[in-house]
Amino acid sequence: MGRVVLLNALVAPNKTFAIHATPISAKTAKMLIYMKHAQGYEIKNFIGHPKTCELVGEAMDLELHPNRDEYDPKEDDEVIVVRLAKRMDKPGEAVDIKLDDLRFFKVKYILAYDWR
Repeated sequence: MGRVVLLNALVAPNKTFAIHATPISAKTAKMLIYMKHAQGYEIKNFIGHPKTCELVGEAMDLELHPNRDEYDPKEDDEVIVVRLAKRMDKPGEAVDIKLDDLRFFKVKYILAYDWR
């Protein structure tokens, strides 16, 4: 069965993939996670930033722990990328971010023909 993958950045795959990203709401992200989980998909978190991980976990009703493991895209993965809506003046500095500061994207990695 497939996976629902949570990321906080697009990942450049090692193979030739086309990437399709669509903005979605937090509510749509939550619905997608629960629908896929009900179908037997594993939920795999790769969000490494603690505060982002905490906010996403609360918003999605999931117990998430920061995970900085490397993500290797698979074509059947259902990927949700969570990004800050704006760049921080000092990256890494403790900031007060809220759910409204996050943007969600449904991302599909599509194996593409290697044209090189």
